[in-house]
Amino acid sequence: MSFFSNRYQSSEFIGSPQFSPNRCSHVASGSDRGNEGFALVISLTLMSFVLMLLLSLSLLVQVELRSAQTSLQQLLAKENARLGLMLAIGDLQRYAGPDNRVTARAEILGENIANPPPYWTGIWDTANPTNPPRWMTSWQNQEAPADGKYIELVGAGSVTSDPDQHVSAPVLQIAEKNGDTLGEIAWWVSDEGVKASLGTVPLHAREAPSFYGEDQTVALQLQLAAVHGLEEVISGYDRFTFDKAESLSKISSLSSGLEFLGSSALADIEGEAACHVFTPASYGVLANVLPATESGSGLMKDLSLFPRLLGDGLEEYLKYGEEHADEGGLRLFTNIQGLDAYQNLKEGDIATPIFPILSNMMIAFTLSSEQPVGQHPNFILRARFFCEFWNPYTHTLRMENERGDPVDLELDIVGFPAVTISRVNPTSNTVSQPIDLQALMGDPTNGDALTIRLINDRTEPWLPGRSKNWVGIERTTDPVKSPYQSILTDQKKWKENKYTLGKKNANDKPSGIDTGEPRFPGNLRHESTEEHTLRVRVYAVSTNSRVLLTELDGFKYLPFNTRPSGYGNTHASMTFGYHFLLRGPHQSIDDFEYFRGLWLFDHDPRNPKPTFFNDWYSNNEPENESGSPYVPVVDGLAALNLPRPESIHERFGADENTINSDRFERLLDRSIGGGNSDSKFYKLWQDAPLFELPRERVLSLASLQHLYFHNERPFQVGNSWGSEGITNTLEWFDRYYFSGISRSDKVDDFKANAGAPNPVLVNYDLEDGSNKILNWQSENLVDATVARQPAAHFMVKNRFNINSTSAAAWKAALGSLRIRDYSYLDYPEEDTSNLSTLTVGNASKERMFARFSHSLVETYEAPKTPEFEQTSPVAPSAFYRHGARRLTGEQLTDLAESVVDQIIDRGHPFESMKEFLSPDPLTGESILEQAIETAMAPSGRQEWYHDWELEGNESALTGTPIDIDHFSPGFLTQADVMTGIGPMLAPRSDTFKIRARSNSYNVLGEP
Repeated sequence: MSFFSNRYQSSEFIGSPQFSPNRCSHVASGSDRGNEGFALVISLTLMSFVLMLLLSLSLLVQVELRSAQTSLQQLLAKENARLGLMLAIGDLQRYAGPDNRVTARAEILGENIANPPPYWTGIWDTANPTNPPRWMTSWQNQEAPADGKYIELVGAGSVTSDPDQHVSAPVLQIAEKNGDTLGEIAWWVSDEGVKASLGTVPLHAREAPSFYGEDQTVALQLQLAAVHGLEEVISGYDRFTFDKAESLSKISSLSSGLEFLGSSALADIEGEAACHVFTPASYGVLANVLPATESGSGLMKDLSLFPRLLGDGLEEYLKYGEEHADEGGLRLFTNIQGLDAYQNLKEGDIATPIFPILSNMMIAFTLSSEQPVGQHPNFILRARFFCEFWNPYTHTLRMENERGDPVDLELDIVGFPAVTISRVNPTSNTVSQPIDLQALMGDPTNGDALTIRLINDRTEPWLPGRSKNWVGIERTTDPVKSPYQSILTDQKKWKENKYTLGKKNANDKPSGIDTGEPRFPGNLRHESTEEHTLRVRVYAVSTNSRVLLTELDGFKYLPFNTRPSGYGNTHASMTFGYHFLLRGPHQSIDDFEYFRGLWLFDHDPRNPKPTFFNDWYSNNEPENESGSPYVPVVDGLAALNLPRPESIHERFGADENTINSDRFERLLDRSIGGGNSDSKFYKLWQDAPLFELPRERVLSLASLQHLYFHNERPFQVGNSWGSEGITNTLEWFDRYYFSGISRSDKVDDFKANAGAPNPVLVNYDLEDGSNKILNWQSENLVDATVARQPAAHFMVKNRFNINSTSAAAWKAALGSLRIRDYSYLDYPEEDTSNLSTLTVGNASKERMFARFSHSLVETYEAPKTPEFEQTSPVAPSAFYRHGARRLTGEQLTDLAESVVDQIIDRGHPFESMKEFLSPDPLTGESILEQAIETAMAPSGRQEWYHDWELEGNESALTGTPIDIDHFSPGFLTQADVMTGIGPMLAPRSDTFKIRARSNSYNVLGEP
């Protein structure tokens, strides 16, 4: 608050009277004449003295009167300014006090209507969004035009000579009872939440060892930002090297704050005045802006204390973070779990399935004769098999159960058809009896399921993002029936005899299975007469347990009829079979809208029981009830237009006896291709983690983007498509927050003067030693009342209003997240399975956002992907392995300016966080998503410069980038941004500055 008083001015009246003595003539002596002259001089002197005395007394009275009047005028000016302050506070409490209010500066109106001055603060009522805003100035009757006199409150002395930066407010006249004007006042309330905060560093994170030790504060920096990125707008400032960082919270004024930070010159703040960009500190309350009549309005709820407010599934997910935070370490191992833990999942349910994904499976058959005829009177069934499983998590999968027993995977496959064999001869109609493949291979004690045990190599950890291969289908004892076993390999040499069906003889040649159907000579064709549907179940099997992980039911195949010319009677190569892949990036490589990302647009690969429509081979479009997460292929890669089992032998006419299963266009293939033992494909860069499990207490809502919602699209929380699921997850940002305080924490461990574990929060009414946050261990697991209780005592530090129209302030907010000396696992360069040489590296980053905000410690390293293996293109994968994006200074500026431009073009403020995060009906994208495209994808696709992303080498930006797959961990999304800075953001402000001024008048009405 500032006080002003005008100088009272008056005129001085100075008089100079003159005297003339009488003239007379008489006779006198000489002495008489001299005495008379002397008396005259004495008289005149005395009269002059008296006159001067009178004049001095008069002037003294006038000066004292003037001084008294000036003091009175100053006092009146101060009191009038104080009156303006009280009126402003009253208006602020009246119009901005209710929770269901949002704030913005008048410049947000853009050119849509006739604007008030751009820096006026407007208050919008979310319960009546069509009502005009209330402007926080001395314009009282806002139904009438604000005509008349204005007083300048911010002028050249506070900003620059640019009049566009100045702020004036309408005059309110102050009158006596008789109507005489005594003075005038004006005030203006400045919205400080739309500015970058200079102070309030999160010191309490180091003061609460019961929640976070000193060694964990660096990791916390990745999970969310706690201070604004002043480095982007203040020259020479660096939060890590600033030796007076702990005193930042003591900054009380803008000028002293900028001087304290040592900023002799500000960085480029887009021509804005510093007083419109920066504030000493900004705080916010934990109240949502929903209309008061809407359910859930009022104080926000603490999900840390009561996660079951959003269901049991969220509580289970959050427990991973709480438990692992106590474990520590850079590598984390996680037990697998699947359908047995989620028998009754409904659409949209939250769950935490953790199991390896079946990403590639082939089983192929032939029915032929074996020599000599005397020893083999019947047709023999031969089969070849391989499969690939992928760990999509940022944790290492623990291949043992809770008792420590080793665990293998096991497949149960049912649905194989009955096949007849016919002789290819125009004059012969020789046809065999139907041969039931399912009964022939299946285990009668297990529903005739074809069971294949996948023997795991327990010496090799199943690292994040890594795929494993199993090849072969064999049985070492009679009868040659299920269960079979398959051996973990680093290759897919499925053609070798030792990997084919049957019991091996002395020559390591498998015998196949005797069908019991008599053989006959000639070329042979194989045929089935009915459609058939395969179902694949995956189990985790140990000595004493068999747990169902996932069920894939719906691989519907057409009847088949092999080539008209048939195959030789003793033909040993495969003639029909089944090969399907998890739809990967290469399946959407030609998709214009979701370049190599359609597979993450319409399906979550963690689904333990995905939907298969009848046309499962078509593009996966759940909204149109079409397609599936899997696709039938030949040649290891090329998709089939129709699922025909006889197509499996085809290899584009060149070599019909092979199936090229190791194609490097595929992501997730860690096999050694082409039988080359020196192949570089068995390397770290082939690992592609996709989903994160928390390693610390969750503190940011958007980090919940890794939640699994049954039968819905992944990455919902924080991204615009979160509004499309059964649960509108974007509403969560208006209703909930994370304090980091668990219900399992002891009340006595909570330090009232230290704040919550979440460093963005600070206590504002808890004294040291007291605890007003009661009952957080309430027995009611969904106690909404107790869940709201902490919000009555916490405030958000460095709160930033999303309706800010300051590009420089947005730049500081978006540049908040940066790390220094961040520890990560430095994997061996050559043999990434040999962890004996594992080391720890360190990195520092600025202007960054992380998809893996908890797990970058284990997935930071991302060797560059080669473009080709000989002439075969290689699927790029570095942006899967490295779940973070580093922005250049130019990109950050473009991002901030694009956000502001769109906010102004929109012409009115966002009324909630949900509205800010939701897609625009016209564009189908949110404002933040469009800004990301503007800054990060000017050519239409986000691009990856490897040396820049990992090393910060700016010269690499002039090289040739690679296109980033949509929705991959390296593809910057809105949720990635919200993970880092979301806890700071709100559509309202709770910190304001009032500037009031008064002019007073004398009794004559003169200023």
